[in-house]
Parts: sequence; structure tokens; C-alpha cells
Amino acid sequence: MIELEKLLQLTAVLLAYGLLCWVCLHRHRPHVLVTDSAAHDSSNLLIAYASQSGTAVDIARQLAASTAEPVTLLPLNSVDAEVLAASSTVLFIVSTYGEGEPPDNGARFARRFLTGPQQDFSHIDFAVLALGDRGYHYFCGFGHALFRGLSQRGAVSLFPVVEHEPGDVEALKRWETQLHRAGIAIDSGRLAAGVHDVAVFKPWRLHARHQLNVGSPGGALMHLQLAPMAENSMPIWQAGDIVEFMPVYAPELYAVLARHWQLAAAVPIDQLASRQIPLDPAAWPEPTTMTFESWLATLPPLVAREYSIASLPGDGYLDLLVRQQCSDGGEFGLASGWLTAGAELGATIQLRFHPNSLFHAPMEDTPLILIGNGSGYAGLRAILRARQQAGLHKNALFFGERCPRADRIFDDEIRQWQESGHLQQLHRTFSRCPLNPAYVQDALRASESLQSWVDQGAVIMVCGSRHGMAEGVDVVLRQVLGDEQLNQLQAEERYRRDVY
Repeated sequence: MIELEKLLQLTAVLLAYGLLCWVCLHRHRPHVLVTDSAAHDSSNLLIAYASQSGTAVDIARQLAASTAEPVTLLPLNSVDAEVLAASSTVLFIVSTYGEGEPPDNGARFARRFLTGPQQDFSHIDFAVLALGDRGYHYFCGFGHALFRGLSQRGAVSLFPVVEHEPGDVEALKRWETQLHRAGIAIDSGRLAAGVHDVAVFKPWRLHARHQLNVGSPGGALMHLQLAPMAENSMPIWQAGDIVEFMPVYAPELYAVLARHWQLAAAVPIDQLASRQIPLDPAAWPEPTTMTFESWLATLPPLVAREYSIASLPGDGYLDLLVRQQCSDGGEFGLASGWLTAGAELGATIQLRFHPNSLFHAPMEDTPLILIGNGSGYAGLRAILRARQQAGLHKNALFFGERCPRADRIFDDEIRQWQESGHLQQLHRTFSRCPLNPAYVQDALRASESLQSWVDQGAVIMVCGSRHGMAEGVDVVLRQVLGDEQLNQLQAEERYRRDVY
């Protein structure tokens, strides 16, 4: 009898637990994540994102999870005419890339619907959350261009563009408030609470630095290794992530500024910390025409520089590859000059990490085609190291540099990967090779296996200079694979770029 009672009690507990799960499941139904526009339901709220590094994606996903109604979530390039025709309310969350341009996963939408013949979008109500950084000239440029383009085509804005900078929780709260006023039900405070603030800058110690390309006709390419200041405080990052470095002015600049402006003391560092100071004194106005304080107020904000990470946390150091930039007059660039020459070994470098979720490598048994040049090898190197740790060896590398004699960077490591079978294909090109000058896109065009690897499900990842290399690579990929297939790869997140 006692055993029967225990069995009945256990049955009752299991039934109650099952009922609780059923209630939770139906109260918090998972939102729809659609990648095929044909599956879009006109009854759904559409959330479309355009993101280069993943921040807009994270916010869009969090927004979808905070709504109380069914949601369709799409990258902007997957929003086609059929989707727009079936949509009545669209929330756009978009970042800006380069000089006010759309990110890669929004460029096709911009070409389709924001240029050329105007289409009628008068059936659409929309709102735009624009992501940007005030340190750049075209702050939230694509978000505003999207807003103007849709408005010109008859779409009705629910409210003006909301601008968002990294870590700006108040902007997210304004976005939530405006959505509520427009009648879109979301959980108040959940969006702002669910999106993490940008990490603060933290001190690192410059442990080692050496030039990788001694004798190269190009600028010096420096390999830096940095260590955390405190023991056992190595942060966790993934291959493909980036760090931001806040530039530091050379101490000599303070004295030069003080003399030029006839200041009694050296210029306080905190007055310079947030402004972009021209390094050439010839660009400074005469003190008789403007005070130092008024001149400083006219200068644009100082912008953090981003660098791809070339190592993994388990390597023990944060590795960076930094190209030394020089003006025509021989002056070093502000950021690269400090990192590659100004800072002494042991110096403190202020860094913060930025996840780059749209440039994380596949960690399953998928072929991987890596393409890059110059300092872009940093991101590719970290990805190859991560794939090696995971036992994933179907990797191909197309890499371009200048001189075959001086620019074979990380040659020993790459040869070891070849010999072990981790790097199954290697295509190195050198633009200043006396016998066979070529660029990385030339190797792609000549490849006999590119199409077959793509047909096997390969992911293509490009890292390096945007102008020249990345543009040329995109042209060749479209020639070899065709626009339709490359656009499909992009929609499937199998064509990923981290270019600058």
C-alpha cells in the first residue's frame, strides 16, 4: 500500500511538472527566426537587421525575444519585394559601415530599394534604430539614409530615427518608450537590460614586439604580444573577435601645444583625451585668432582603433598585427605610431574587447576558405588556430602580400600546418614578385577547387584591407560563382568579411 501511495504521488508530481512546462511553453513561445523570405507571414511583426560585427544582430534578437506577438526576424538582405509586400510594420535595426554605407548584409537591400526607380511602400509603418559611433564623420549614416529612402517611397515612420552608440542604454530605453507609444507591445526594460554595455578599457602590458617583414617595400608590419596587468585575469574571447585601442599622444605634443598657445604650463592630458589633435603644428590656428579652449572644442572626438586578434586565450598572450602608417612627411600615424614605435616594452596599453559574432569561424566539419592580405592575417591566424584545436582540417588559405623575400610572415607556422594536413591548400601571392607578380584575387580566379569546395558547403571568410583586396576579391567571387550564388552564400552567412 505504501509503495502504491508513493507511485501515485510520483505520478501526480510528474503530471504537475508536465502541466507547468506546457504553460511556460505556450506563455513564452519561441519567436520565429526566418531566413527564407517565402516563409514570411504578413500577420507577423518584421524585425530586420543590418550588422557588420554583430551588435545590431544581438539587439534585434533581444528585441524579438521581448515582444509579446509573433515576430519574423531577418537580415536586411533577405527582405525582398515579397516580404515587403506582405509587411505592415517593420522595425529596422541597422549599423553604419565605412563612409555612411550599409553593412554587407544590408548592401543588397540598399541597391534594390533605396536607389533607382522608386517603389510604393505606403502600406508600411516603420521605425529605425540606427547604430553608430560619433567619432566617425557619417554618424549613423546608413540608418538616416534608410529612413529617408523609405519615407520618400511612401512608408510611414512611427517616430524619428533613434541613434544608438556603443553602451548607450538610454537610447535603448528611448527606443522602447517610442515602441510602446506606437502600440508595439514589448517587455519594458528587457531590451536595455539584455544588451551588455561595451566593456571598459582595461590596462595591458606590452610584452614583446618585433617586425615581421624586415626589408619589405611596404610599411613595417609589427607583431605585438600583450599580457594582462593582473595575474590570472586573461579574458575569454573567440577567434574572429577584435580589440579596441584608444590612441595616446606622444608626451612631446603637450610641450609643443603649450608653446604654440603660449600656455603657462603643459597642456593637461584630460583636455586632449577626447579630441583628435592634428599632429602637424602647421594645421593649428594662430593664438591671436582663437583661444586654445575654443579650438579644442572644434576638433572631432578621438576615435578608438580596432584590431583583429591574432591569438587565442590559451596562448597566454593577446597577439596583434599592426601595420605602421606614415604620412608623406614621414610622421607616424597616431595609433600605429604609438603601438609600433612610441610605446616602450612594459608600457601600459588601454584595450577593450568587442565580440565580432558575424566573423566567428564554423566549429563543425565544414570546409573553410580563408582570404586576406597584410595585417588581415591576424584574424585568419586565430581562426586557423581555433580550427586546429577543434580537429577541423579542411582549410584553404589565399593570402597576398608584397615581396616574396621579405613578406612571408609566420612562414614556419604555415609550413607546419601544411605538412600536418591542417592547411590543405595554400595560395600565396606577391604583388611585387619579379617573376610572377599577382594579387590574392588572381589566385582565386585561377583556383580549380573554389567551386567544388563551395558546393561541399564551404564558408568563405575575408579579412584585410577593404579597398583593393576585399573589393577585388568580391568581383572575382562573383565572376567565378555568379551573383546569385554569392548572394545566397551571404544570406546563409557563408560569406563573411572583416575588412577595413
